[in-house]
Amino acid sequence: MNALNQVNNQKAGVLPMIKSVVNVRMIGRIIKQFFLSSPAQYYEDLGYDVIEGKGSFNSSAASGPIWQNCGYWDGVSSYNEACEQLARKVGEAAELNTSILTLDVGFGFGEQDIFWAQNFNVGKIIGLNISKFQVEFAEQRAKAQGLTDRLEYQLGDAVHLPLDGESVDRVLAMQSAFQFNTREDFFKEAFRVLKPNGIIVLADMILQEGQKRRLKLWSWFTRRRVGWPDQNVYDTQEYKRILERAGFENIDIAVITHSVFPSMSQYIKRRYRGESSEDIFIDAKKAESSGDGTSLWRFHYGVDEYVIVKATKKDPSHD
Repeated sequence: MNALNQVNNQKAGVLPMIKSVVNVRMIGRIIKQFFLSSPAQYYEDLGYDVIEGKGSFNSSAASGPIWQNCGYWDGVSSYNEACEQLARKVGEAAELNTSILTLDVGFGFGEQDIFWAQNFNVGKIIGLNISKFQVEFAEQRAKAQGLTDRLEYQLGDAVHLPLDGESVDRVLAMQSAFQFNTREDFFKEAFRVLKPNGIIVLADMILQEGQKRRLKLWSWFTRRRVGWPDQNVYDTQEYKRILERAGFENIDIAVITHSVFPSMSQYIKRRYRGESSEDIFIDAKKAESSGDGTSLWRFHYGVDEYVIVKATKKDPSHD
């Protein structure tokens, strides 16, 4: 056997070994996530990306925007544009302006807070997150953007908000409340910290109206692994009832599923095929007409509706 053949044989043996190590590590990570059922652990494992298994764990590689939502794809074709559009819709629903104090719960890497500060000129945003990893990175991002006087980040739990009662004007949760343990307890806390006539706005994933949670082994396993409590899987009617029990009124649930899931589904598939985010452009109309827009979420998480929810804290002086 000549030297070249020996080298080729060594490469042939090493590559499968590397792949097996990667797979073993991934399997070990998944098992750990399942038993911990911790959103903080899941997002630490996710790294600087929204696609599992694709994220860099080197902060120096995360120089551009790091969004962690499904985006609103009407009229745009890139992931970053879609995420900006979703943040804009949430900001508009919340009526953000310079004179209000806003609490953003589950802010990811704080990309939406930077966007709101720069595009809505929000006075101050307090961000609360259960992941120390994301809190520290968001602080670095705010400093780099010169926004530390308007963006403040804290480590904390959504169901035990470290704020005084009636201390904020807005509470926002952009694609995060489904992982709060539980969403209903978060609503109670949000009601407590909001001032009278304060507004809560969420971008959230739930069941279509009239649907019930089904016992599907894979979606149960996946939800548990990412820290998504089963108690948070219900339809629009139950969502409204829970908000009302917490004390909220003027509840509006806008269904935007077809502007979110079909295009995001295509984006995810192309990322897993090896394409980089910068090279992916989605035709939202074609994606919607493909007919499989909600199947990915139904299969993996047991949900099939994407909504923007807005509600107001009742002012007791008006009773």
